Amino acid sequence: MGMIPFYSTTFTQSFKVPNYSTIGRNIIGVLPSLYYTDKYIIISAHYDHLGILGGKIYNGADDNASGVTALLTIAQWFSQMRYNREGPRINIVFALFDAKESSLAGSEYFAKNLKIPVSNIKYNINLDQIGCTFAPPGNQENYLLCVADSRIKKDIKQRLDLLNKFYNFNMDIDHSFYGSPAFYDIFFKTGDQYNLSKAGIPSILFTSGIHMHTYKPTDEYYFINYPVLINRIRLIYLLTQELTGM
Repeated sequence: MGMIPFYSTTFTQSFKVPNYSTIGRNIIGVLPSLYYTDKYIIISAHYDHLGILGGKIYNGADDNASGVTALLTIAQWFSQMRYNREGPRINIVFALFDAKESSLAGSEYFAKNLKIPVSNIKYNINLDQIGCTFAPPGNQENYLLCVADSRIKKDIKQRLDLLNKFYNFNMDIDHSFYGSPAFYDIFFKTGDQYNLSKAGIPSILFTSGIHMHTYKPTDEYYFINYPVLINRIRLIYLLTQELTGM
């Protein structure tokens, strides 16, 4: 896709997973801006899941193959944009984190070992479990939950609502996590975006919420709502364009 390693000789970033005798590997690539800038946006998703427990395979189609799919699709679209010399105007880091299910170890290592000043990173957009439609905030399945940190929550809400209306997505976007400030805060702190936010990077989580198949062997591809998933990906892509100044 025309990416380069992120201040490294390789696309992988290895780290010791705490409390386990295993090595985790983040996968990090950068799509350079069309013209030079030292500013970045990070789009992230974790690619690990629970593996095999008690002889049962936990494939994690929604959690988080859906987020990985969204990230790779957005990367492909921006890559085509760059090939056409239409942008982007900012460097975009595409980060696939390992060991999210092990105390967010992958994103923690990434955030603590940045090779650039945090002030040069404008946003982190994290994609985690965005393929299903089992937990709508209202009555329609065409929905999306946005959980942003306090520094940017109002601005992101305004941008998303305008894009939703202008492009006729007709999506029910919940900016309150079902109207619960307490759970909003808890949910924000249990995803990879939290480590980047703690490091000083304004961060956003997009999700479709927890449902009856989360962390179960039944989290399989046939429960993914593909038309809604692509709708969500398009909206997030357009938001990313907005945040790059395009």
